[in-house]
Amino acid sequence: MKKELFMKNKILVLFILFLGSQGFSSTFSEAENCKKIVGNSTTSKISEDKKNLKLQTERLELRVASEPSDINSLVQIFMHPKVQEMSGSYISETRVKRIISLGHKTLEEAKNSGAPLINFAIIFEGKVVGMTQIGVNSETLVLGIAKRGQYWASMSYHLHPDAWGKGIASESSRRMVQFAFDTLGFDGVHGDAIKSNTSSIQVLEKTGFEWFESLDPTHDHFQIKRSSYQLLAK
Repeated sequence: MKKELFMKNKILVLFILFLGSQGFSSTFSEAENCKKIVGNSTTSKISEDKKNLKLQTERLELRVASEPSDINSLVQIFMHPKVQEMSGSYISETRVKRIISLGHKTLEEAKNSGAPLINFAIIFEGKVVGMTQIGVNSETLVLGIAKRGQYWASMSYHLHPDAWGKGIASESSRRMVQFAFDTLGFDGVHGDAIKSNTSSIQVLEKTGFEWFESLDPTHDHFQIKRSSYQLLAK
């Protein structure tokens, strides 16, 4: 059924590919124990109002990036020189806004699409400090679904440098992996990092991701399968 839904929405995925969302890469800055991958019932809440899907962790609020103030903050984060460097490619203001606009706004909309793609603003201490993306994008098409015939997601992060080294990436990563498997029903999740970003690689590995392959000279690609996630969750 999931495969059929994806095929019905293949045009959507190809449209995402055309717009160039493959430029996303994980921007992490710290690593924590992978046993924390699954939050408990008090720190993994899902809430939704008429506009935004929201997820909670112990310290963070992850809300769908749709408010003008959130989008403006995210544009400034993406344009920061250090964030651009860790992204491995230049991301223009126009492209940032375009990528954000592609995301689904509600859980129902995402599930019904057959190819969920959700952009969450990361809120820490009342301030937007970054964005995380989970779902089907062009990278998923290349690395996941098209190659394996399965239902895979890609995950990416971009954090303001002031938020590095505070465990925010790790906490967000655990929540995104949990959300991808338990709520969206994916079979696996991809993540990538530029080879020189050792902190990013450590976060992926500590969260349960394993090295998969290198498709270009600058990036390493990692993955976590549902079976591995279930073992970590026990």
